[in-house]
Amino acid sequence: MLFFSGSIWYVPEIQTVPSVEEVNQFFNGSNIMISYREGGPIYGTFYVLEIHYCPNGYGLYGQTSKQTVMGNYQNSNWQEFGTWKVIEQDGLVGLYYSPLNGQPNFVPVYKLFLQLWLSNLTNSHPSLLHEMYDWH
Repeated sequence: MLFFSGSIWYVPEIQTVPSVEEVNQFFNGSNIMISYREGGPIYGTFYVLEIHYCPNGYGLYGQTSKQTVMGNYQNSNWQEFGTWKVIEQDGLVGLYYSPLNGQPNFVPVYKLFLQLWLSNLTNSHPSLLHEMYDWH
């Protein structure tokens, strides 16, 4: 993505690696909903995940919906519980989670860089910059 600033074109760093403290502050005590689709336009599967992060563990509640060749929908629900912690691994910061019944996994987390957009927006709304960078 290119941004124009005066007479200079440049490509900003869009995402950065946050600190362990920033990621802990963001996830601890939060509830996050993620939805996505896998597969083709007709018979693809829709996924909805709701994740609750608590200091002593997490709970994931998932739902899928998939259209069958008969025109009806096949729906399923599942739950997963386990522990999580924020770690630094191979220069990346992310969530290391371990389900009660499964293999542990590491998922890196990135912080989007919005300084250019925010600097233009916060000229008229100075408190907005603090609100958008404050992950509490």
